[in-house]
Amino acid sequence: MKFKCNPNKIHPEDKDWIEEISDNWNKYFTDWIEDYKLGTLEKKDIINVAKRVSEHKEDNTILEEITWRLE
Repeated sequence: MKFKCNPNKIHPEDKDWIEEISDNWNKYFTDWIEDYKLGTLEKKDIINVAKRVSEHKEDNTILEEITWRLE
């Protein structure tokens, strides 16, 4: 069984989860983009997490990549 992390459940101040997502961002965001395409997640939810990860890393590359992949 595959563990799914819902971006809506991640608290903005939860540094442990932000660090986990930051370290494994491609896996998480790929899953979330698939869910978005299936209609089970909204674009804004994924973008919000991408913003938090970008702030954590102090680098907008992930946010730009995710925004592009969601188009």
